[in-house]
Amino acid sequence: MTSFYTYKIALEFSTKKAAIWCGIFCVFIQSLFGSMQGVMSEHISMFFFMPSLYLILKHKEWYWVLISGILMGATAMVKLNMP
Repeated sequence: MTSFYTYKIALEFSTKKAAIWCGIFCVFIQSLFGSMQGVMSEHISMFFFMPSLYLILKHKEWYWVLISGILMGATAMVKLNMP
């Protein structure tokens, strides 16, 4: 999911070929540290952060900004690590 939104964000600023490479490198870098914890809170927070960033960059209507804010709030709550 993170790699898909990395591709979509890169597509807004560069060519399709460069955006595909960004998505591929995102998968490679995230899977590089396989010996550590399987799912860290950073991975879960990126699940909410990347769609939020894409929505902020792509859409300017108030309801998309609201959805993006909700996703940013979910990112902050996941990263707080509070039970």
